[in-house]
Amino acid sequence: MFSPLLFLHGCFDTMTKIIQVSDSFIRPDNATPYGAADLVANSATAGSVVPLAFHLGAGGSRITQVRLDKTDTDLTGAIFSVYLFGSSPTTAVGDNTAFTTASFTLSDIIDVAVVGQMVSASDNDYAMLNIGDATFLEGVYTSKETIYGLVVTGGTYTPLALETFTVTLTAVKVV
Repeated sequence: MFSPLLFLHGCFDTMTKIIQVSDSFIRPDNATPYGAADLVANSATAGSVVPLAFHLGAGGSRITQVRLDKTDTDLTGAIFSVYLFGSSPTTAVGDNTAFTTASFTLSDIIDVAVVGQMVSASDNDYAMLNIGDATFLEGVYTSKETIYGLVVTGGTYTPLALETFTVTLTAVKVV
């Protein structure tokens, strides 16, 4: 999903574009509990995990918000982080396996967005990390046209089989 909003930024020669980009995945058909710091992904097979892809477009971007939604409304243990990468990571682990720095190329990481405890909405759960939050004071700057993401648990969590996870990034671009 790509939805731009344009507004003038103080003078007529600079415009700021706010964009939102999303990607999602469906986790495997099981309800096996996750431990803390386990990868949540589309496949249990190492090397077959498809990372989330966020197409920001040409030019620099400042990510100002990271939102994580999931389709199950159970909040028990629903604490997550989103790892953001400058190139598509190939993981050494699959879904529901301990995720460590040996699981990916450390130099490719842009940021770890700790979205924290989820809250319940009528038909899904969500959590947001906004610029200014303690772990996200300045947001994330990148010049990449596409960045990638992986979701990792922050505690023990029992999933719903075939649960869908969606991550939405809000970014500011100067055009």
